[in-house]
Amino acid sequence: MLLVAACVLCVAGWSAPKAPKLKTEKECLKILKQNPTDRSAHARLAQIAWQCADTAEAMKHLDAVLKVEKRDTLCLDLRARIYLQRQQWSNALADITSAVCNGMKVDGMESVKSLTVTQRNQLVARLELAERNSEQKQTVRAALELLTASMRDSSATIADTDSVELPVKYRIPYRKAFDEIQVDAVVAGLTIHVTIDEKEEKCKISAIEADFMQKNDYIHRDEIVDKNTFRFRSIEIGDISIADLEVERDAHLKSSMVINLSAFTKLGTATLNPEEMVIEIR
Repeated sequence: MLLVAACVLCVAGWSAPKAPKLKTEKECLKILKQNPTDRSAHARLAQIAWQCADTAEAMKHLDAVLKVEKRDTLCLDLRARIYLQRQQWSNALADITSAVCNGMKVDGMESVKSLTVTQRNQLVARLELAERNSEQKQTVRAALELLTASMRDSSATIADTDSVELPVKYRIPYRKAFDEIQVDAVVAGLTIHVTIDEKEEKCKISAIEADFMQKNDYIHRDEIVDKNTFRFRSIEIGDISIADLEVERDAHLKSSMVINLSAFTKLGTATLNPEEMVIEIR
């Protein structure tokens, strides 16, 4: 009988419903022009930017979503992955904890898969504290059990980067000036002093430097995102080149330019070696 019914449906031209088509970047931007706070458009643009390795753009849209809805678990998970990439461990663990406490299963979180054993221990401690006030106690408890089990299991496929050190691909010497870490960089054809700031979330350029570059046509039109944002084709520091780095114009910035370690993400993971005064990229 079921077979007959299926045949009738096929003859009638019925087919299973198709998955909704994902919106393009152009469609999302059009939506945001009409409604700048549209969560689904921001979330989709964040996903597109992440796939293009543009973490600054992805973070901008994720922040826009989470400013409106702090419990958006998918956006929390993606933002945690970016924080992990930037080595902002505390922020990453805070977002993972929030996602779990709002009902996201830990075994479905991409961010958790890249945690080291040490970071998993820290996550367990955070979840144990958060469990008391969470409305999703069952999800939190399940996450704690899974995390604890994975740390006991010696065959767990978690790479503990605390114990496995990757080889250094690049070494960039830096200097200290007024307690700042500085390097020389070629930006838009000009050599300027760039400050490296581990705590700064966004890369910035001083208003004075940006205005000079624009006035003298050092910045190409296609590098101007808007009046306060630029995406430089390439920034050369020593032997390396950083492509498509987005920076924000800052009227209060004293340095010519400030970049964070996440600016080197496309080349690898960057860390400071204070003993030898070099930036190491692995």
